[in-house]
Amino acid sequence: MDADLAWTDARVVVLDLETTGTHPATDRIVEVGTAVFLGGRAAEWRRARVDPGVPIPPDATAIHGIGAAHVAGQPRIGALARRLFEHLAGETTALVGYNAHHFDVPLLNAELARAGRPERLDPDDVLDLMIFARWYHRDRRRRRLADLCAWYGISLQDAHTAAADSAATGFLLFAMVRDGVVPATVRAAFAEQARLVPLLEAERRVYGHWMYRDRQTGELCIGAGRLSGLPLAAADPGAISDLLAEVSDLPAAVRDAFEARRRGEPPPTAEG
Repeated sequence: MDADLAWTDARVVVLDLETTGTHPATDRIVEVGTAVFLGGRAAEWRRARVDPGVPIPPDATAIHGIGAAHVAGQPRIGALARRLFEHLAGETTALVGYNAHHFDVPLLNAELARAGRPERLDPDDVLDLMIFARWYHRDRRRRRLADLCAWYGISLQDAHTAAADSAATGFLLFAMVRDGVVPATVRAAFAEQARLVPLLEAERRVYGHWMYRDRQTGELCIGAGRLSGLPLAAADPGAISDLLAEVSDLPAAVRDAFEARRRGEPPPTAEG
């Protein structure tokens, strides 16, 4: 996008997929949903069921409600590719998703490659609201789409259907823009995403999902379990001792910090 448009001036297209599982490289698409927002308002929803070419596991059907009968006779993803990418294109179009960077886009690209199609999406060309949630709402124990929608007061009915999730993600975008979590212009938002991705990856390499540093103070906080969001320095040493006994695969930096807290010592002040 050449111009630095405000989100309300852009054509926002939200993409969501329902699938046979959670592995982007190997699982298959059973439904594609998009929602188009113009002027900050929902203008159009689209949903297409997809024949995945493989059985749909019962645990996946239990989540999104799509079984073999729903995809029988439906097109394969390769037959939908050209029309989908035409829908996603446009000079003033900004693409948005939730967990798109690590899931929807890699899975879509893997499906297109299997189908012998040339189309691809660059994950960096999709604004992923989960990245902003992982950074700015790191203190919250759960950061699924439904959890963020509840936090922002957005109704999400028929969760885990592609059409409903894409519409809810669009409403969430504008709520996060209003709160200042997502920058007010498209270009600034993508620049912020590019800044956050390596920071989150570096944090995950050191702490896994078990700890993080407060975004303002730099104080170490607990990132998972029943103590999630609590500063490590405020955690009861007995509770930390229990956690150490329960979890055997903590990253080394986390185990060292927890052991120090269990002994009543102050948490580390420097990264790692």
